Amino acid sequence: KLMTRIFKLQIILFIFFFNTNLYSYVENKIIVKVDDKIITTLDVEREIKTFLIVNNLEINKKNVVSTKNLSINSLIRKIIKKKEIKKYNIEEYNSVDVENHINNLAKSKNMSLKILKDKFKTNNLNFNDFREDVKSEFLWKSLIFKLYANQIEVNPIEIENEIENQISNKKKLKYYDLSEIEIVNNPEIENNIKKVLSVIKEKGFETAVSMFSISPTKVNNGKLGWVEESQLSEKYLKKISKMKIGNTSEPINSINSVIFLKVNNIKIDNQKNLDVEKLKSEIIRNKKNEKLQLFSNTHFAKIQNSILIEKR
Repeated sequence: KLMTRIFKLQIILFIFFFNTNLYSYVENKIIVKVDDKIITTLDVEREIKTFLIVNNLEINKKNVVSTKNLSINSLIRKIIKKKEIKKYNIEEYNSVDVENHINNLAKSKNMSLKILKDKFKTNNLNFNDFREDVKSEFLWKSLIFKLYANQIEVNPIEIENEIENQISNKKKLKYYDLSEIEIVNNPEIENNIKKVLSVIKEKGFETAVSMFSISPTKVNNGKLGWVEESQLSEKYLKKISKMKIGNTSEPINSINSVIFLKVNNIKIDNQKNLDVEKLKSEIIRNKKNEKLQLFSNTHFAKIQNSILIEKR
């Protein structure tokens, strides 16, 4: 029965995309209920089109079918986040960050902002709806910071000891410019890992970030930026220490998620040129971001488990 339903949904979506003359004859059905909110076949159509346009991918049968489930899950996540944002009346965000993100996203896909907007218009999509989705991600980050800001402080003694240890060892500092993909560790993890690796191989790391990642870094194409190797956990460092620039790590398991790391660049700073204050700021920023990401994942999982999600 489940396979039959999936097949029917694929046929409906295919008709939406490739038989516009029949559009009026296709019923806009409810396929998921998230508490009091609904997701329809028309919502899924828009989400699939938006994803393919933003990633500069062709809208064809193969891409529609391959991104259907991802789009449904994306819509569920958006509803859950928006409900929580509304619950706490979160309104603080930086509009410049939103516009910069959209511009950088277009640039990363070899498009100008005008071309991106034109593609939305050509496919009868509202570009402002996409902008609102990006805005919601930044509002979500504001929410997590508001809820957990008093729990992300870093022990200053720990930071000072770490810096002093590096100085006393008189070693060169190695930095990695990293990007990440984070996916939920669930019973389907093995299959999901294969999907992520397949997309990375066929369409690139950033496309896989857009399709799969649940990390807050998704709004920045998965970029973590420069991280000094001593700030990486032993588990992470073991995976990437022998990697070359441009390579992606094997899956890295944690309690609730699985991480893929990409090495964008590597640099080595001589101890003589060490900027202690800059290093200190980097250590503090990285540790705070790690904690915020953990709180974001935990908070979302808690909400998701408390909400009734009914797939039809």
